[in-house]
Amino acid sequence: MRILFAVDQKEALRRGIDAPSSTVQLEVNPAELPQEHRDLIAMILKDGHDATGSVWSPERGLLGQLKLPTPDLDGLTEVLNKWIEEKQKRDAEEAEIAEKNRRRADEQVRAKLDMPSETVRYTVKLNEHGHEVNHAFKAAVVRTIDVPDIPNVSPWEGQYISPSIRAEVDRVTRDIEQTRERLIAETVAEMQAHDLPQWLAKQEAEKADYESLVARLPQGLRERREAGYASDEEWDAALQDLILTDLGVDQDDRIESHGEEYGWDFDRELTDDEFEALKRWREKLGDRADISPYRAIQTRQDEYDYGDTVEVDVDAGKVGRIETERAGITARCHVWLA
Repeated sequence: MRILFAVDQKEALRRGIDAPSSTVQLEVNPAELPQEHRDLIAMILKDGHDATGSVWSPERGLLGQLKLPTPDLDGLTEVLNKWIEEKQKRDAEEAEIAEKNRRRADEQVRAKLDMPSETVRYTVKLNEHGHEVNHAFKAAVVRTIDVPDIPNVSPWEGQYISPSIRAEVDRVTRDIEQTRERLIAETVAEMQAHDLPQWLAKQEAEKADYESLVARLPQGLRERREAGYASDEEWDAALQDLILTDLGVDQDDRIESHGEEYGWDFDRELTDDEFEALKRWREKLGDRADISPYRAIQTRQDEYDYGDTVEVDVDAGKVGRIETERAGITARCHVWLA
């Protein structure tokens, strides 16, 4: 077959060989060429006769143009042998680099495998039916456990590690995954046997407590609620009032009952009298509610000499924030610490 090749006219001139054209057509018998020569020519052969284009390797990208130093078959053989020699040199260099990378990657991964297994936190979440769920808002009961962590092999390490190390990583990973599954299954069984029944019993108790609170509300409010004429705010306020009253926090004690509006800032600095008042409330409430010290801030209108007004925050004194949860309802109020 006749194939068109590019000619390096400068090199031909240096050798004293006449190369009047930058290309030459040569009669090539593929059967007489070594396989490596055929492969190189095939890489750049276009339309079955043109080999003047650039050599492109899928592994290395653009390698350059195949230019004959002399416009004959000897020049073709020379340039093909040169390209093969350069390819073998590049392959050897790349193999050496790959071997260095393999040894380094193996050492790094082996060190990770030899280290004591670290643990990570895993949260087990079950819904009211005892089934594991992914989202916390769907969970009835929750437990957090420690499970072994899977060795972290970086993408670079994964590219170069030897098959034996990769097999070891896969084996360790399978063992850890099996251990994780066992620990999670054991935790789920424990939660189904203990946590979930306790939660269900608590739900039943809260439901009964809620119904008992509702039964104590004024009949008129209950009838209006059933008919749709009582707002959620009024209903919740009435229930919270019952809860706070049961704690022994009378309406007269609650700052909110007197109609004045305040803002609240958490504050742990108390005088002796304020601290004694806080202790008395804690003794009274016991473990039925929490109380924390806050500063009451009242916003007032202040007038400048030239008539403009501005809002000013005034320190109104120290208070205790009482907060409790009962029957699924959070009740909160503030009392003066004086």
